[in-house]
Amino acid sequence: INSSTSPNWKQFQKGDFQYPDFAQIQSYGAWVRHIWADDNNQAPSVHWKTNISIPIDMSEYVITSASLEVIVNASVSANVDTPNDDGSWANFAIGDSVTFYSQISDLNYNPPLYTIASNKTKYLGQQNFSQPDILTIDNSPLESVGEIDLITALSSAFDKDPSHSNFTLTLGIDIYSEDNLGGIDTDSFNDLIIKTCNLTFTVKKKIDQSTTLSWNQEGNTLDAVSVQVTDAKFFFKYKVNNTWPSSAPLSEIIFYI
Repeated sequence: INSSTSPNWKQFQKGDFQYPDFAQIQSYGAWVRHIWADDNNQAPSVHWKTNISIPIDMSEYVITSASLEVIVNASVSANVDTPNDDGSWANFAIGDSVTFYSQISDLNYNPPLYTIASNKTKYLGQQNFSQPDILTIDNSPLESVGEIDLITALSSAFDKDPSHSNFTLTLGIDIYSEDNLGGIDTDSFNDLIIKTCNLTFTVKKKIDQSTTLSWNQEGNTLDAVSVQVTDAKFFFKYKVNNTWPSSAPLSEIIFYI
């Protein structure tokens, strides 16, 4: 995901949530920076989406496998509050957090929206004397749903599309800053990055395994009143465009007289 090789990602707003201070597609990924200082932008959010089209009608196919990998990294300051910090708060409930996620939907981003990968931080920003500081997240994958759920999300999105060929992939970053201090509480989210997103799936043509097809032909009538058949020969030729598939060993061609 970057500005040169992924020009089709479009930024859009998550409902009524305000945007972070900075949010854009950079050369290294989808990037966010936000500093909260007791202002009204306490829970900013940003989405990026891309519409994906395939050259087949998916109502005629079934998805047989699917996988997703979304890689993120992050850097924050120690003023981001976590449960293990050495600090005295006037108020503390859940602390500050960042949620990275990916969703699949129809082209209009209408429900149902399927969250197919996500990660919500809890200890990002940790700083105390007895435990290691946690101010960064190195390149790490989001937790993806299972393959069956991913296939279900894709199938549902294709089913809602009139041509059964399009769906929307969305990436999102949500920030939550809890007001933990009696005075001004500043939270600095320096770099929040969705670096890569790789979605793959395979499909198979739907085939009725009990399909039959038949032709019939009436031969010429013999003129003689009484005829005795003394010899008969039957010849036929057939052609298939591929080698007979091993997956259909019981399929056959039959001729009846």
